[in-house]
Formats: sequence, C-alpha cells, structure tokens
Amino acid sequence: MADAVNRNVTKWFQTLPDFTSIGSLITGHDFFLSTDMVYVGIQRSLKIAAENAAKTMRQANPVAYLAINAQAKTDSTGMTLRRLEVNWFNTDEFSHKVVLYNTDPDIDASNPLMTIDPIVEFEGFFVTDIMLPQPSSEELGYQPKCVFDFWVRIEEKDTNNPVTGARCLKMQPSWMTDNAEQLGDAKFSDLMMVKTHDSAAYK
Repeated sequence: MADAVNRNVTKWFQTLPDFTSIGSLITGHDFFLSTDMVYVGIQRSLKIAAENAAKTMRQANPVAYLAINAQAKTDSTGMTLRRLEVNWFNTDEFSHKVVLYNTDPDIDASNPLMTIDPIVEFEGFFVTDIMLPQPSSEELGYQPKCVFDFWVRIEEKDTNNPVTGARCLKMQPSWMTDNAEQLGDAKFSDLMMVKTHDSAAYK
C-alpha cells in the first residue's frame, strides 16, 4: 500500500500552488517517499513566523484585560467560585504599571484597588484573591454591560497618566445584531466564534 500511495501523496504536496494554505502540515516519512517534505515544512513554518512577526509589529500597542481564572475555589458554604485574573502584554515594564479598579477609572481614578508592577509580575498575568459571584441570566440581562465592577488599564508609573483605556469583563449578547451591517451575508463558518467553556480563562 505504501508503494502505491507514497509517490502520489509526495507529488501532491510538491505541486501544490501554495502549500502554506494547508492548515496543518506534519512530516511523516513512513508515508512520504521524498525528504523534500522536511524542506516544505520548514519553508511553511518560516513563512508563518514571518507573517506572525509582521502582525506582532502591527499590534504592539500595550494591552490589559480581565479574565476569570480557570482554577475553581470553594468558599465556606461549599459554593464553587472563581478568582479575577489580570492579564497584560506589550508593556514597557520600566515605565508602565497595570492598575485594577472597582470603579471606572475613565470616570474616577482616585482610588485604585491594586497596582501591579510588570517587573515583579513578569509572566504577564496576576491571579487576585477576588472571588467572583455567579450571576443568573436574569441578573445579567440582555444588554451589553460590564458583568462585574472591576476595570483594568495600563498607566505611566511616574505620572499615573493612562496608556490604555479601561476595560472590564463585558458581556455582549447582541453582538451579531449590533454588527449586522459589517457582518453582511457572512456565513457562520466564516466567523471566529469564541468558545464559551472557560472563555478567556487561559493564562
């Protein structure tokens, strides 16, 4: 069987007009006659790396956001709760700080809840001791809003001036309707859908 398929499969990979369009490329020498597959794999990886580097350069602005930590804790009543997690990237650790608020700092930034130094917390995330409640569907409602009263933003260490706008954990149940004009007649398979199980909880 290997003799029957090896040549055809190898030829197929070698003659593809753009092998970088393949979603996943794995070199398997038991199934390919030619070691050119190693070259193909290397070239594809280099091209993807270059594209990713270009995207990173375009998206190098500082970012901070909140997430729900994936590790559950149990309170004294036996209820399972999860902790608030702060995440950031593309910061200048020498001049930036990450600041957590329990009021919207774009309105009132006089009483920060917590300040995180990226030099000390160098992994780009910090799991707080803040235990988050579990609001019901009725409590959440059906309009875009911040689910919890916590906001985060990046600020200058010396001046406290904001580097980014404040962000909260926001629910957006009507995002399809809100963006109907931009989405147009896009198919469901064309959309990037965030999974709901532990969404944004990866650290």
